[in-house]
Amino acid sequence: MFLRFAGVNDPTNLLNDPKFRLLQERFGPLSEPHFDYAEMGDAIALQRLTAFFGRAGVTLTALPAHQASWEGIKDGNLIFLGAPRMNPLLQHLPIQQDFEWGPDHNIYNRHPQSGEQPIYATPSHRDALTYAVIASFPGLKPNREVLLLTAHSTPGTLSAVEQVVQVENVRAIVDRLHLTSSQERKHFQILFRIAADKNVPIKTEYVTHHISPF
Repeated sequence: MFLRFAGVNDPTNLLNDPKFRLLQERFGPLSEPHFDYAEMGDAIALQRLTAFFGRAGVTLTALPAHQASWEGIKDGNLIFLGAPRMNPLLQHLPIQQDFEWGPDHNIYNRHPQSGEQPIYATPSHRDALTYAVIASFPGLKPNREVLLLTAHSTPGTLSAVEQVVQVENVRAIVDRLHLTSSQERKHFQILFRIAADKNVPIKTEYVTHHISPF
């Protein structure tokens, strides 16, 4: 018998996870082997990202979240892709996220600005309406960058990647951020709303953005 509990997402801390302990109370001690999985949207999005960077002659090193460690990644430029619940290291990244994903799949706006909502709600991760966040932060070492392409659903993840690999979408982001030069650097957090059907993003709309004060 194979068990899958979607609420258990950090294999490095299983024994301290109350949800995992509940499974063991119900079924007895759980032993090896265990199998990790990736969302289909994450796999497709990763393929599109690697193809985009490959055309520019840049090689990406992809790591499953459960195999990533700070010692192995802290010196590089980093891209966190997919659902935050599937990225344990993201929870400990020393950054201030204005748009945070809650365990209820909602987006919590930690610093609402004029006209913004404090919460952007989605009932589940299979919605016809979902959200994605694209955010840029300084890296963990000088002259390095961190990019977040986060969503809690396949359509959101795919849409987030489309925003950074398609020329017309990148131009729209540049216009939103009022960048005047290709050399100008701003760190930002952008929230998008996505209409989806059958796990496919149909329409993506800009909602709002914050410029990070660093």
